[in-house]
Amino acid sequence: MTANAAVFNYADEKYRFTWTDSAGVEHSNLLTDKATDPDHILALIAKVYATPEIPGTIYSNEINKTGKINYDYHASQTGNITSSTPTKYLDWLESCSKPISAPSENGKTVLFVEIKPTFHAKGGRWQGVDIKSNRDFVKYCYKSVQLLSSHMRVNDTNNPGYMFVVDNITTNRFFFISKGRARADAGNYPLWTSFEQVSPTSGSGATVTTGLADSLKNGSVYKAIHSCGSVPIIEQGHEFTITGNSELNAFSNLTLYMPDKRLVQDSYYSNYNPTYAPRTFLYLCTLDADVKPSENHDGYFTISLKWSTNFNTAKIGAQAEEQFYVYVVNDNGTYTQLHESDATMQTPTQSRTHTYEVPQEADSRIIRYIVAANPIEKSGNDVNASSIFIYSNVDQVQIPGRQAFFSQASEYLSRFDISSQLNVYKNTISIKPNTQGDYEKIETTQAYSMMRRHTDADGNVQEIAIANLKFNKAENGTYSYTLKYNADAQNTDVKYDDNAPSTAEGISGTLTSNDGVIYFYDYFNASTASNDQPSQYNYVLQLDGVQTSNSGTVPVYKTTASSHLVSVTKDQVAGDSNRGLDATEGGLAVDFKGYIDADHHIKRYDVYRLDSDPVIVGNAQCENGYITLIKGNRQIGDPQQPGLEGYTFSLPDELSSSQSTPAIYVPVITTNVTFAGATVTNTYGCSRTAVDAPNLELKVDNLLVSASKWVDANGHKRCGYGATVHLTPILPETTAPYAYYYRVWRLAADDETQLNSLPSSINTGWENDYEDIKPFYPGNAEIQVKDVYVANMPNADESRIVTYIARLYSTDQAQSHPAVPRKAASASGTAAGYYYITEKRIDVDYSSPAVATGIDGITTAQATPVSEVYYNVMGIASTRPHPGMNVVVTTLSDGSRLTTKMMK
Repeated sequence: MTANAAVFNYADEKYRFTWTDSAGVEHSNLLTDKATDPDHILALIAKVYATPEIPGTIYSNEINKTGKINYDYHASQTGNITSSTPTKYLDWLESCSKPISAPSENGKTVLFVEIKPTFHAKGGRWQGVDIKSNRDFVKYCYKSVQLLSSHMRVNDTNNPGYMFVVDNITTNRFFFISKGRARADAGNYPLWTSFEQVSPTSGSGATVTTGLADSLKNGSVYKAIHSCGSVPIIEQGHEFTITGNSELNAFSNLTLYMPDKRLVQDSYYSNYNPTYAPRTFLYLCTLDADVKPSENHDGYFTISLKWSTNFNTAKIGAQAEEQFYVYVVNDNGTYTQLHESDATMQTPTQSRTHTYEVPQEADSRIIRYIVAANPIEKSGNDVNASSIFIYSNVDQVQIPGRQAFFSQASEYLSRFDISSQLNVYKNTISIKPNTQGDYEKIETTQAYSMMRRHTDADGNVQEIAIANLKFNKAENGTYSYTLKYNADAQNTDVKYDDNAPSTAEGISGTLTSNDGVIYFYDYFNASTASNDQPSQYNYVLQLDGVQTSNSGTVPVYKTTASSHLVSVTKDQVAGDSNRGLDATEGGLAVDFKGYIDADHHIKRYDVYRLDSDPVIVGNAQCENGYITLIKGNRQIGDPQQPGLEGYTFSLPDELSSSQSTPAIYVPVITTNVTFAGATVTNTYGCSRTAVDAPNLELKVDNLLVSASKWVDANGHKRCGYGATVHLTPILPETTAPYAYYYRVWRLAADDETQLNSLPSSINTGWENDYEDIKPFYPGNAEIQVKDVYVANMPNADESRIVTYIARLYSTDQAQSHPAVPRKAASASGTAAGYYYITEKRIDVDYSSPAVATGIDGITTAQATPVSEVYYNVMGIASTRPHPGMNVVVTTLSDGSRLTTKMMK
């Protein structure tokens, strides 16, 4: 491919075309005009497809040049589409010259297709209306089609491809089409045999992109899965979907990267190679402008411009660079390049900062800036610019008129209050006159205001005066002042400490020179419930709306999180008789994004589960540019080096520990920052994430200890014990409404026994005291297990502590009949349905109840063992233990029998 300088000019007048609407009116349009009329849409698609000069895909495998595409609409590259294609689908090509020639290989053409929110179709029908032609389909389905002229070629050695940008769109459902059908089997629709349709899904019907707006705005990269043959006519849900309720969302700079290798390794040319899959993300540019008095020239101010983008190799999987244009925004909204007023500004530049000085004038003035990012390719000193321009936010500085200017410094403290979901702040702002000349010009007729500013979730700047500062000048030239706090700004529902300033009366002080310092204390809260707390606060001192200090920045650290259940298979449930499954394998997972901030202030991410008392599930520790996920004393996975982009960690949790339904989690960020040589620790929370999780109530009562004691053949003092174990499932309707299976184990110092594996046929004499657990137990009613057993007695100074462990295996699958799960339940090991493990434990002290006398079969006071018979799980008797689990029937000298269990 050639460099970007040769990228096709879609706006060329020679490609203008005409079309006629349903009323017979003729229209004329350029390729770059957005099409909303059905006839305009079909004419645009036909013009793009049938014009050989308009570039398109020639080979499905563009690297090896295999899978050549036949652009004649009678055949695909494999011959699957033939002249037998129904003619009713050929209407959009009727005006095209035949045969249609292959296009120029020097480029790629992509169009953005917006789907009507009302369209829901399956099997070629729409709300009962047969789709008899492509025009019918376009009429009912397409809201608009727009050719993407902002694009560039990326000649990366590893992952070459094309990048396209859609700007200023408001939509809910959309997808991309690229000229040239690569897929081998494209169905019986010629429209679909001519354009590759980029789909984000992997299977039929599932709309996996719901929530795309938040994901993209949070910086995620969304990979497409396959080249679809039917977006969206056959299988609704193969398009990108912003939300599930047809809500429209506005986007700027929605970006698609189409790698050349996307269909490599798939001979069917359908599924994208995961490494080289097309990617969608928001290309963002952020500008920050600040001003302060010049350190080098009196009467001048230094303006500092800093900008950044989220465009890098990680976003597109390929290497490309950027250059930037810096503009001054005029009062009439037009832009003037900064180099016209600042000779030090190079245009374009690959720098991401620029600093220059402007003189102070008699009157205050505001200067507004905007930056345009332009992705490029470089070959030595040659720069190949693209047609893509990504514009930043507009930021401004205010140059005060010739009056006093103050320098400012900020210190900040934050504590996350987990119960109220509040970040509780205490910020200290100090100001002092910048020079002695500024000191002498302090205003006394009006009050100064210390302003706290932030940008809200909608991008609007919000500000409030935290305090007013009024000066009076004495005859000796010194100043007294009164500082009065604004009660509306001091939000102290939860206080950082008890030193919040009073808003009832003013604070007095004296300023004797420009070395004097005045302190402001700002106590306030910000809710983290919806994670829309600002990412930073800025403080400025102003007089009558004019900024009279530099801007002090207080950062706020944020992350995003989600939680979900983690399932196991039915076969894994069947094989869990020895508790071989870790409870986290069928439990919960909390996903959160961790990143290393530029100043390396972040030290740790803690994930709390909100039980009756918050519990730390695990944490991610930051050190030397790496983040390591830790649960308990166990490291999970390899350390990651996420940088500023962030990495999504998945922290497992056991359903057993969740004391509430739903299970609720919240990530908390811990930072260390140093002020005046002292290091302080701050914490910041984000919004909670919850998942409906199955739960299990476990209770043990009716503890019994037999009155009968005896000494066995080995000299051990023995007696009988008993208890009732109560199991009550709590089953959420949304995730796991069915109890599938239970298991209960008794764990003591001398053995571990699975209670529900004791065959009732061998439980001679105790049928009324012991109940097998029902493999399928409907509803959420309580089930009881009677436990009776013989064990060694503890010494006089010891207690017999027994742990009962219960596991509930719940599922989303309805159960119609009881049947013990078997290994053969699923030959593949992936039986239908999802299964979850809920584990609870309880410790029981058998020394606490009064001695009982009524345990059946344990009533002989001085009886001694006469014989022992060992039964395996099949009921086969032996005088010696069988391998595995044994039921031991001991006959005593008085003729009574005792039943215990042992494992060989």
